[in-house]
Amino acid sequence: MDADASAPSKPAVSVLARIGNGVLLPLALFLLWQFALIESTRGTGSWAGMLIFFGSLILVPALVVLDLWVLAVPWRGHFRAFFAGLALPAVVGAIEAWAMFASGSPQQALERLAVHPLAPLVPILMCAPLIAAVTHLVMRKKKQ
Repeated sequence: MDADASAPSKPAVSVLARIGNGVLLPLALFLLWQFALIESTRGTGSWAGMLIFFGSLILVPALVVLDLWVLAVPWRGHFRAFFAGLALPAVVGAIEAWAMFASGSPQQALERLAVHPLAPLVPILMCAPLIAAVTHLVMRKKKQ
């Protein structure tokens, strides 16, 4: 007999827990990361901290909307919902850190990133989990 079949399955995490663990907690960690990046530019004489601050005015609401895909999946554990919600903010934070501390000035790195030929694909790829979750829900509703 299969070991997984005999083990009782955990109930799905509630929607409220998915909001907290999959959206709000990853967003709070991302905001702390943004603050750390801004503080890391203090005293360097660059505009990178200001650029990150104003970029956050766009990134934070966008990440909230994009992390709503976590609500569509019936997660079987709080940590799974948390790590799923943390994936997009972690990628965005890593790109920001790379742009800040890459060779050359942070402004040059951010400008290179913005004019890169694949830059238009970044928002599309970031929306992929949300699009997949919505498509899954629509297909599931059609079957019912």
